[in-house]
Amino acid sequence: MRILLHHFTILGKLGGVDKVVQDLALGLQEQGHETGIVEMGTFGTHRRVFSGRILVWTVAKPSIFRWYKPRSWASNARSALQLKRVIREFQPDIINVHFPCSQISVLKWLTPFRHNWRLVATVHNSDIRCLPKSDLRAMAEISHFYEKVDGFTAVDKDLLEEATTLFPCLRSKCRLTPNGVSDEWFHQNPQLSGHGEAALFVGRLEHVKGVDIALEAWSRVHQQLHWKFLLLAGDGAERSNYQKRVTELGLSQSVRFLGMKTHTELRRLYRDAGIVLLPSRREGLPLSLLEAGACGAICLASDIPGNRDIIEHGRTGFLFEPNSPTALAQAILAANRLDAQSREAMREAARSRILSYYSEKAMLASYVKCFQNVAASFRR
Repeated sequence: MRILLHHFTILGKLGGVDKVVQDLALGLQEQGHETGIVEMGTFGTHRRVFSGRILVWTVAKPSIFRWYKPRSWASNARSALQLKRVIREFQPDIINVHFPCSQISVLKWLTPFRHNWRLVATVHNSDIRCLPKSDLRAMAEISHFYEKVDGFTAVDKDLLEEATTLFPCLRSKCRLTPNGVSDEWFHQNPQLSGHGEAALFVGRLEHVKGVDIALEAWSRVHQQLHWKFLLLAGDGAERSNYQKRVTELGLSQSVRFLGMKTHTELRRLYRDAGIVLLPSRREGLPLSLLEAGACGAICLASDIPGNRDIIEHGRTGFLFEPNSPTALAQAILAANRLDAQSREAMREAARSRILSYYSEKAMLASYVKCFQNVAASFRR
C-alpha cells in the first residue's frame, strides 16, 4: 500500500501526535509500505526528506473558514490545491489524517470529487473532547465530514466511545488503534532506574497538562522527600507564567526548567527519575506515560481516561484525583514511602503491561489492519 499521513502542524515539536505520526511513518516504511507525510505550515509547496527516506510535503495551513469572509475561501482553496498536487504526485491508496478537526476545511474540498484513495481519520484527544458542541453549524460540518470518511480510528477506547456517541455514522467503520512505543524505550536495565534525585514532568508547558497542579503539590511536600528537584522537560505558551509561579512559591532552588529534550535525552531522564508526574486535565493515550513506564519509571497520573488505561493504581503506578494539588501531594508521599522491593515490583509490572499492550509492533499491526480493511471494501 501507498500511505500518506496527514499531520496538523509542522513535524519536530514535542508532542504525542507528532511522535505517533513519525513512528508510524517509519514503521510502515520498514514493513514495505511506501509512506509519505503531509504537514501543515505557514507556507506551502515545500518538500523535504524525513529520516533519510520518507518524503514530507508542507501544505499551507488555511485560515478558519467563514462563509461571510471571502479571504478565508481563498485561503482554504489554496491549501486544498496544494494538497491535491501532493496527492497527484504521491498517488496514495490511503490518506490517514491525524487530528482531523483542524483539517476538515481543507479535506472537504477534495472528498466530493472522484478519487482512487481512501480516507481514514485518527483522533487523539481534543479533536473530539473540545469540539464546539454549542455551534450547531460547525458540528453539522464535522458530522458531514465523518460521513464521508472510509475508516475511523481512536487511540483510546473512551475516546472511541465518545466519538461514536457524538457521530453515530462512525460506528460501522471505527477501530481502536492505541499508541505504542518502540523497542528502544525498553532497552534499559530496570535495576538501574529510579535512583536519581528528581521528580520529572515531560510535556507541553500548557494549562491542559496541569503543570500548575504539579507546582502547587510540590510546594507542599518537597521538603519531606528523597527527591531534591522537580524537573520540567518541555516548552509551551505558559512557561513564563510557570516560572513566575515558581518564584512566588519559593521553589526557585528546587524546580528546574529543562526546555525541549531529544528522545535520547528523555530516555535518560526517565531512567534516572525517582518519579514521573502527569497531572493532565485531559489526555488521549499519553506517550509520556508509555515511554516513562517502558524505561522503568514510577508514574503518578491524574485519574482520567487514557491515563487510567495505562496505570493500574497501586500496581503499575499511582492515580490521583484530577485538578487536585492535595491529591497529587498525597500520591507523591505514597510513592516516597515505597520500600526498595515495592518500587522494583511496580517498575517491572509497568514495563510488562506496556510491552504487552502498547508496543509499536501492536500499534503498527492495528493501523495496517485498518488500512487493509478499508482498501478491501473499496475494491469490492
